[in-house]
Amino acid sequence: MHNCTALLIPIKSLKERKAGLWHLLEHILVSKLISISSFVGYTSEDYIILFSNNKIYYEEVLRIIKKIRLNRIQFINIKGELINEILKTRKNFREYFFKRVWGKTLYQRSPLGNITSIKRITIADVSRANREIIRGPLYYFANGKVTIKKGRISEQNKGGLGTFRILRMNKMIIEGVDYNIYYFKDGTAQVYLLEKILQLMNKDRHIQFSRKLCLNALIIERGAAFPGKEDITKLKEKAVLGISTRMNSIKKDCFLLARNELESHYYYMKSWQRMIKEMIRTEEDELIWIICKIRSYGDTKIYKGISAKPVRRM
Repeated sequence: MHNCTALLIPIKSLKERKAGLWHLLEHILVSKLISISSFVGYTSEDYIILFSNNKIYYEEVLRIIKKIRLNRIQFINIKGELINEILKTRKNFREYFFKRVWGKTLYQRSPLGNITSIKRITIADVSRANREIIRGPLYYFANGKVTIKKGRISEQNKGGLGTFRILRMNKMIIEGVDYNIYYFKDGTAQVYLLEKILQLMNKDRHIQFSRKLCLNALIIERGAAFPGKEDITKLKEKAVLGISTRMNSIKKDCFLLARNELESHYYYMKSWQRMIKEMIRTEEDELIWIICKIRSYGDTKIYKGISAKPVRRM
């Protein structure tokens, strides 16, 4: 059994008044939690995760979070660390790539923030943000399990469990490579399996599924091949084997296990391992139906002769 501890803090970075506020708060929390253990932090658009390799009781972590006090010198130093991190990412292709993918969507603002905005953040801004996270639900990972310690869980956290539906599609060129980006809300588990199948078929193409709380994106390099009915069963078996191998590997890495379990509980109100089992049970006809949806987006001709029906999963 792992001895590590992690805490997921839901945030509202989509509505933050000053870009990078939540990221700055993450750095401050890590600097204060050092009094009880060494922590590392991670900020996405949807949450902050605080992780320690040691077993720390939830009450200890909450006590530190509630009593955050900053003097001006500490605050300036931490803002300096954050600005240096932002400067380093300017040459990071991954950061640039996903900035393009999520541009003109509700996730267009990077959780990193920007230098101008970081400089404008005050201690009062941080105090208000800290009070907000204390009032909301907190997801605590220990002994391999997640518990929700306080607050009411929003109904939006049931996202991704309905029938797959494309909301829109963007065509873009990134560094000379053509991509189709499909934005969707539901069918998350099925699309994760489809991603692995497409990767098996297109080893020289970029295929990636990027998931968020309120919107997902399936990134497909143009020219990628898609499986037909005659291929889907064998490809699914290979993909499931790869997923099972990866799942066993993640179970040995406490940070990855904690992040997957916390994110799954936050996004879908289900354990990560349960989501994987449901995904593996996806029927071949359902995968074919999703493929048809993707390939025929804006072109109904491709639907002729297809009898597969969507399976609604709740």
